[in-house]
Amino acid sequence: MFKSPAEIYVTKDLSFANKNSKTKQDDSKLIKEALDTLGVFLDTGRDKDKKKRISQATKFVEALTSNPALFDILTDAYHKYTHKNGAGYKRSAFAFDSDIFRMEYRTPTELRIHNFEPSVKALSATQSATTTRKVEGATYKKGKSQWKGDPWWKDKYETPQRRRMTQTRLFITWALHSPVTDPVAARLILKKMANATRVVFSDKYLSQMLRFGQKLYGMEAGDRGNADSISKATWVNILKPRKADAVDSFYGSDKGNNTGSSYLYDTYETHVERVQVDAGMEIGPKRKHPHMHVLFTVDHWSYAQLDTCHMSSLFEEMFRGVGEWGTKFKLLDASGLPLYTDQ
Repeated sequence: MFKSPAEIYVTKDLSFANKNSKTKQDDSKLIKEALDTLGVFLDTGRDKDKKKRISQATKFVEALTSNPALFDILTDAYHKYTHKNGAGYKRSAFAFDSDIFRMEYRTPTELRIHNFEPSVKALSATQSATTTRKVEGATYKKGKSQWKGDPWWKDKYETPQRRRMTQTRLFITWALHSPVTDPVAARLILKKMANATRVVFSDKYLSQMLRFGQKLYGMEAGDRGNADSISKATWVNILKPRKADAVDSFYGSDKGNNTGSSYLYDTYETHVERVQVDAGMEIGPKRKHPHMHVLFTVDHWSYAQLDTCHMSSLFEEMFRGVGEWGTKFKLLDASGLPLYTDQ
C-alpha cells in the first residue's frame, strides 16, 4: 500500500555522542562531502583510463566506511528502487481528497467496489459545478484476499455501503532509555533501528497493527471489570459515530440484538488506500538516549487505529534479539553487551 518506501533519516554526525564532546550535531558537512564523492565517482566511471577508474573506486569504498552520509544515500536509493520493482508495490489511483467516496457491495463471497471522485466543471470565472465520475474499482474474492465476508451486513447484501476516504495521521516517539556515549556504537544502533522501522512499518506488520472499527477506551480504577489490574485502556468496538451528521452513513449499531458494525470486518488489503512513513533516528544531545520519531499517515475507507502496544512489542523483540528475527536487530553497547534488556 506504500506509494513510496518509508523515508527514514539517520543522524550522520555522531561526534557529539562522545560524553566529553561539547560540539553540536551538524550533518550538512558530511552530506556535502558524500555528494561530492559520489559526483566524482560517477564522472570517473566514464574515464577511459583504467587506473583512474580503479583508484577512484578504491577511494569510493574507503568513503563508504568513513562517511555515513554516503552509505545512507546509497541505502535510500536501494530501498526506493527495490520497492518500486517489488511485487507488493501498489500505486493508488487517488491523491487524498475527503470528497472522494466509493460504493461497496458486500456479499459472503466477495467485496465489489465502485470508486467515485469529484469532477469540477467551470461555469464562469467565479462559479463551478461539482459532479462525480466513476473510476476503476476492484473486486476482492473470499479465499484469494483478506476479505472474509461481513456477517453484520448479512441481511443487506443488495444494498451498497457508501464509504468516504479518510486520513489518519499519527506522530510517534519511541525511545531507548539507555545512554550511548561511543560514536561507533551509536552509528550501529541507529542503523539497526532504521532497518527495524522499515520492517515494522511494512505491509506485513501494518496489517496486524491496524485495528478497524475499534478505539481505545480509558478505564478508571473501578471500571476495569475482567481486565487486568495494570491496563489503563482497552479496545472497544465503535458502535456509533461521534458526529450526529454522520449517522446516516454509519454502518453499525448499539441497539438490541443488532449490536456490531461492518467496520470490524474491514481489512488492510481492502480498505487501506495509501500509507506514508517519515521517520528520523537520532541520539538525544543531553542524555544520549537513542530514539526515533515517526510520522505515520494512512488514507483509508474505514475507522482505523494503530495499535502502538503491538508496535512496541515488535520493537522490543527486535532490539532484545528474540522472536522471529533472531539477533538480526539486537542492539549492543560499546562493550558488546545488550543495550536493551528486560530491565
